[in-house]
Parts: sequence; C-alpha cells; structure tokens
Amino acid sequence: MKKRLFILLLAAVTFPMLLLSSCSSDGPLPEILVVAERNTGKLYKVNPSTAAKTEIGTVTLNGDALQQLRGMVYNTNDKKLYASTTADGDGVVYTINPATLAATEFNTDPDDYWYGIADLLVTSDNQILGTLWYRNPEAAGLVQFNLSGEFIPQALFSIQDICCGMGMVFGENDAELMISTRDLKIYTSDFNGEVALLTTLVPDGFDATDASKLYIQNMVKFNNKIYAVVYDKLLDNTHLAEVDLAHDLLINLGSINQGNNNHFHALMSTSESIF
Repeated sequence: MKKRLFILLLAAVTFPMLLLSSCSSDGPLPEILVVAERNTGKLYKVNPSTAAKTEIGTVTLNGDALQQLRGMVYNTNDKKLYASTTADGDGVVYTINPATLAATEFNTDPDDYWYGIADLLVTSDNQILGTLWYRNPEAAGLVQFNLSGEFIPQALFSIQDICCGMGMVFGENDAELMISTRDLKIYTSDFNGEVALLTTLVPDGFDATDASKLYIQNMVKFNNKIYAVVYDKLLDNTHLAEVDLAHDLLINLGSINQGNNNHFHALMSTSESIF
C-alpha cells in the first residue's frame, strides 16, 4: 500500500513538470532582426551585437528572385510581410507569405505618384504607412495604404530638408514618427507631415566621420533600442548601427557587407517563428 501511494505521489509531481517542460520548448521563438539583400532578394537574420548574418531564404515573385527591396514590416494582424521597393523596382509594394517567401503585388503605383518607398510601419489602426519621394510635386512625404492596397497620399513633409535615407520608426507613442535624413539628422513628424528637428547624431565607430557620407536607410525598435541600417557612401559599405538618442550617437555595431555595390535594406524585427 505504501509503495503504491509513493508511486502515485511521484507521478503527481513528475507529470506537471514534464508538461511544463514540453510547453516551454514549444513556446514562441524570440524576436529577431532581419535585413534584405537588394540585388538578390535574400533575407537574413542579423545578430544585433555583431551584424553577423544568417540566411533565411529568398523572396520570390512568380518563381523569380524579387530584387530592389527597400522597406519591410510584418503585420501581426493579417500575418503577412509588407515590402516596398526602390525607384529601380518601380516603387511597387508587395505582400509576402512568410512561410513560403512568395510575393504578391499589393500596389503597383499605376499612376506614377511616387518613386521608391523607403521604409514601412503598421499603424495602430492597421494601415501600412511609408516614407517616400513623390513625383508631383517633387517632394518627400508620407503615404498610407489600407489592407486592400488602396493608397491615401498622406502628406508632404512641412520642410524640404528631408530627402535622403528616410528611415522611419515610431517615437514616444504611436502618433509620433521619427524620420532620418541627410547629415544624420532625426526629425519628429506627425501623420500630417508636420516635422521638427529632434537631434543631429554624431557617428561613433565608423570609418567615415563625415556625417554627410552616412545615410540611415531603415530604423526599427528592438529590445528597447533603436537599430538602423546605415549606408556608408564613402566606402560603399552597409552597417548595422544603434541610434542612441540619449547621447546623440550613431554607434556602428558591425558591417553587414563590404562594398560591391550590394546594399542591404528592409530592416525589421519579427518573431523567428513566422519563417
């Protein structure tokens, strides 16, 4: 009788522990940083400390590699990736199935309203927001899409200084944006394009010390920090960097690539489990 009672007690203790162990191993994978290689359409996981990259796969359109990716974001509401392209990619916006990396046209800009779309965010009301350069008038601003692909010319920026890089990330709340531009300036903006200079960053750890040679092309919040993809025009390199607003620094974390005119864009954060 005592032996049977001991076995029952042991089972009562062991089974919940095994169950908890099983659940923890099947839990969601951690958030990761992802970039896209412009010339190949390949996506890479990027180490946030060293910028070392691990290939995830290749984005395809009708079986061919989709090139010229510029901005990218994962929408947790419909479980799709949204990706924009450069002017050389005709500024087309795509949705991407993260499981297969197959792309579908979302908005092809049939009336040629813009050139390329630099960076993307998902707004609190489930719209896709982008930074871009309009054709008429020739000016930088914001554009917004609903999930049917219809676009709303959101706004032109209230000053003309915003022109280069145009990485975008939310500021202190989901109604405030932070936009990067030339000379490592960071502006705040509302959704109507009213901007104000927030800070001018100082490069830290880059070979290029001239801020005019460095362009912040994408920004994303990750692990309570702001990360950026930075293009070094002087050496034709792409870097992963931290935007340290507390000290007004742009801190080089490592090179994603070295030269060869092969840029990396489309920095985003997402759960590794979507791929």
